[in-house]
Amino acid sequence: MEWLIGARYALTPRKKLTNAGVVVEEGVIVEVGDFEKLKHKYPRYERIGGREYLLVPGFVNAHTHVAMTLFRGVEDDKPLNAWLREAVWPKEAKLRPEDCYAGALLGCLEMVLNGVTCFLDMYFYEEEVGKAAKEVGIRAFLGVGVIDFPLPDAKTPKEALKNAEKLRKKGYRVVISPHSLLTCSKETLEMCKEAAKGDVIHMHVSETEEEVERVKRKYGKPPFFVLEELGMLEKLVAAHATWISREELRLVAERECSLVACPSAAMKLSYGRVVPVVDALNVGANVCLGTDGAGSNNRLDILLEGREILLYAKNAWGAESLKAEQVLEFMTSTGAKALGLNAGEIKEGREADLVLINMDKPHWTPCYDPCSNLLYASLASDVDCVFVKGELIVEGGKHKKLELEKVAGLVEKAKNRLA
Repeated sequence: MEWLIGARYALTPRKKLTNAGVVVEEGVIVEVGDFEKLKHKYPRYERIGGREYLLVPGFVNAHTHVAMTLFRGVEDDKPLNAWLREAVWPKEAKLRPEDCYAGALLGCLEMVLNGVTCFLDMYFYEEEVGKAAKEVGIRAFLGVGVIDFPLPDAKTPKEALKNAEKLRKKGYRVVISPHSLLTCSKETLEMCKEAAKGDVIHMHVSETEEEVERVKRKYGKPPFFVLEELGMLEKLVAAHATWISREELRLVAERECSLVACPSAAMKLSYGRVVPVVDALNVGANVCLGTDGAGSNNRLDILLEGREILLYAKNAWGAESLKAEQVLEFMTSTGAKALGLNAGEIKEGREADLVLINMDKPHWTPCYDPCSNLLYASLASDVDCVFVKGELIVEGGKHKKLELEKVAGLVEKAKNRLA
């Protein structure tokens, strides 16, 4: 469909448009300008939006385990290792494909209703995640998990990588996702590097202080220097990176490597810190935002992550250390850059992943600066319309096809069996 989208403001990183109009043809932005002028130029195009709206690029969730909506609220208030060993891993051992489909369907629905148009996953039964994403209409980069002990869908790393290749042949966008330096041997990591074929690799790195110390004992150097030695830093999407050193930050900035801050999960699981985003920006590193899974976060809400990383930065580095405009980049353009996606900006030639935010709310009043209100004051429920590749997926805050009742029923069935 051909669209003319109107908004009081349109925000694209480092730029604000007023009385904005955006023209979309065949899923691509073809013109950006003044709405009144574009209205006369494109009289027959379908119109949507209006003066009460803010238009922003679609949000990118650069690290999640989407099917872990199944474990939302499971044994909260535990540190990472205890939570994994006592609460999560025993349940994950029982997972079936239909469970991951149900959990992913719920997670994809939650994300798109929150303005997320693309996510990078890392989990099991990723074909089920792909099916769920297609049903919801959200872009999915399927992170096939690889680890040195048996997983629910693969007994060995070789089997996991064979599964990844099968998914590629079925047309899914696959991202090889070794779990971490402590759960994957050098041999496994070499296999992952070869299987990635020069494309993006997704991995947990420097998640806790304990992990970093164990990697140093095992390899004699910090995690990112190990990955550099293995030739895996280029195009790496490094999740968490909470305990990265200044020397590693400089190394990361020299490579096409992206760091994904997941502030809610870092604070909930008591990592002691989050990605040093201000230091990372100062050396030119690419920083993105992720939610982690709903088990370690409980919400798949990138707007909330944006607010939290802003507040954390101001507390750690000072009030002027990080601006709302920079965090909007984390949520949009830098996430798209990490994945090689031609989106994340309101710009001619970009694919039309777009979100209309309803500003006609008490907490949006007054509005001196729409970017400030978006990051500090807005709620995920302010998301009104969501376009993915020019297709209207969410309208009036509701999914165009899926009903929550149906999805929740599938999740309850899985929950009851896993419990």
